[in-house]
Amino acid sequence: MKNKSESVDDYISEFPEDIQKILKKLRKTILEIAPEAEESISYGMPAYKTSGKPLVYFAGYKKHVRFLCNSKRTCKICPGTFAVQTRKRFGAVSFKSANTI
Repeated sequence: MKNKSESVDDYISEFPEDIQKILKKLRKTILEIAPEAEESISYGMPAYKTSGKPLVYFAGYKKHVRFLCNSKRTCKICPGTFAVQTRKRFGAVSFKSANTI
């Protein structure tokens, strides 16, 4: 789903209610774990940075939500964080329900 939102609230509001529920839960979880994180839109999706460096991103789609991270850095900050290495630099996990977060 293409999204041109300028804020995370606007981004989330563009999705169906079931996907919004997942996006809101991810957002809340990220900010609980990293309350100092700066929230923005980057690459067309919600992005969170600490000390000016990318921490995590998430993206909504029609039937799921994807959580993306700079896996090495995120795992150092949040030991035990799960991330599946899907690319050279990033780890990603997909969610179809807020209950799986």
